Amino acid sequence: MKIQRLLFTIFLSSTLFFSARGQQSKGSYAQTAQGAAPTAAGGHAWKLHREEKTAEVTDPNTQQNIHMKIMNMLLPDGWKFNVRPGAGIDCAYNDGRLLVAAATQDETTGILIYPAQATFYSTSRIAMQQRAAFSQQWKAFPCTIEQPQSFDAGMHEVATKLMPDGRVLGSIEPVPGLSEQLPQIVAGANANLARSGARISAEAGRLRLSGTFNGKPVEMWMIALQTQRTEAAPGGYTTISDLPLFAVAYAPPGKLDENDRLLMTVLSSVQVDPEWSNFNQQGVLHMLQMIADANATVARIRRQMEADNAAAAAQQAQIRAGAANYASEVRSNVAHNRAAALDHSSQQFALYMGDQAVYKNPATGQSVQLPSSYGHVWASTTGNTNDYILTDSASYDPNGSAGSAGWTQLQMVH
Repeated sequence: MKIQRLLFTIFLSSTLFFSARGQQSKGSYAQTAQGAAPTAAGGHAWKLHREEKTAEVTDPNTQQNIHMKIMNMLLPDGWKFNVRPGAGIDCAYNDGRLLVAAATQDETTGILIYPAQATFYSTSRIAMQQRAAFSQQWKAFPCTIEQPQSFDAGMHEVATKLMPDGRVLGSIEPVPGLSEQLPQIVAGANANLARSGARISAEAGRLRLSGTFNGKPVEMWMIALQTQRTEAAPGGYTTISDLPLFAVAYAPPGKLDENDRLLMTVLSSVQVDPEWSNFNQQGVLHMLQMIADANATVARIRRQMEADNAAAAAQQAQIRAGAANYASEVRSNVAHNRAAALDHSSQQFALYMGDQAVYKNPATGQSVQLPSSYGHVWASTTGNTNDYILTDSASYDPNGSAGSAGWTQLQMVH
């Protein structure tokens, strides 16, 4: 686990809400600021709004400033939302990762997603020398050379730095909706990588902490996915270690359990836009192209990245648009999309976390990808296609009880 790089990002994030006004999600649905509204049938319902962030960037072809979609996520009413680009290019040629923060207005409950960076290590002396020489020669491609650390040791070390006065409560637990699916996702990723001779391994977990965070007493989940991509090198092998997902979900003391489901839903709803990922990777590829003639290894990496990026972007766009018409296609695409993200580390891991399903609006025929664990989803019929109610009650009908908007129940594509 990349301790120093990650802690630097954590330090920068501590002033995220205080240095810029976050966007506020509007609404007056009768749920608590942190939790869900009870239903008459004894279940619960959560009203969420999909918020989108854009950024102004310079088009490298025209040199004109353009606005580009960065990412979107589901937020409860009244929450604020901020996004910042993270650190630059790393050892896996990742760029454009994001620091994402979403919280209640009083900042006592929320989510922070950190843009960790990949590191490099090799048992091959030749590979180590080549990697160090390349980074020294080409300053645009720095690389932290660091021996991989076990997932358990890394999580506990980061916990002590993240919350110096904190207590670790229990041991590392599975991440709902991710840990149980990870072996299948890894198998799919390795099938994709079979021809290249590389292999992926991955671990995921969450660790519960109690202490002070951003000046407030909280309980939190520290959530991570660690990947290691290994391939042969002269006289040994090389390993790229990465944290494509590192986040914290926090609430006031004694309130974490009742907010757990909502916080994990918000976290799993993050979708980094393929346009943003492609824009940043094209910038990396442009720089690699300029020096490809000076280094044959870079040329090989560039060709591989081009193919991986094209596939990953196309798969994300397809599943996000809900283009599949049959259940088997939908399930297959979701699984393949997750595997593609895992073996292509430039995609900051979020969309692939949690139980996701495709829901169809019977009134419009449009499809949307949302968490599946609630069982029942309603969409606004007022022309605003970004408002949803997720409920665990089969009999709950929000019409007349969730504001003035009309609601249509979506159909999960089985």
